Amino acid sequence: IDRYYNRSLGVYKGGVGEKIRVQSPDPEKKFYHGADWAQKQDSTIITTFMARIDEPDLLANWMRMEKMDWKLIIGEFNDILREYRGPAASDYTGIGGVIQDMIEFPCKPIDFRQRKLVQDILTDYVVAIENGELEAPYIEHAYFEHKYATWDQLYGQDHLPDTIASAALAWHMRKTGLFTFLMGRI
Repeated sequence: IDRYYNRSLGVYKGGVGEKIRVQSPDPEKKFYHGADWAQKQDSTIITTFMARIDEPDLLANWMRMEKMDWKLIIGEFNDILREYRGPAASDYTGIGGVIQDMIEFPCKPIDFRQRKLVQDILTDYVVAIENGELEAPYIEHAYFEHKYATWDQLYGQDHLPDTIASAALAWHMRKTGLFTFLMGRI
């Protein structure tokens, strides 16, 4: 986790309403996204990574929102997808079904009640972190959710931290959706 959250890329609190842009949109680069929606508690987190070949993928854009009108939250997500393009996945559990209808771009719905799928997604994400395949600026909120996540939060019955859910969904699209998304545009 300490290698993943690289202070030399910037230091941020990750507070509610904070928008962090490390890499601007660029049509020559490939991006992928994940979103975890919060209904009444927790945070909505939108994570965008930039795919790179000879170095770890870079967290390009990150947002944390709470207790906002859904039209504003989905508007932010649509703006990010419009600007950065690339494959996206979002949490389809709970309010996700309603939100899915408001997303203007292709976005793979992931139902977190599908435990085997979610465990596979989380395991792939953990392995990517352990292998140094991702890097991000130091975002205090995300750092602490990652650093102190328990086994029960990741694979058991406790609530999965929002920053982990969002980033894992993005990584899932890197592994499964980037090639399909790009080939579908030919």
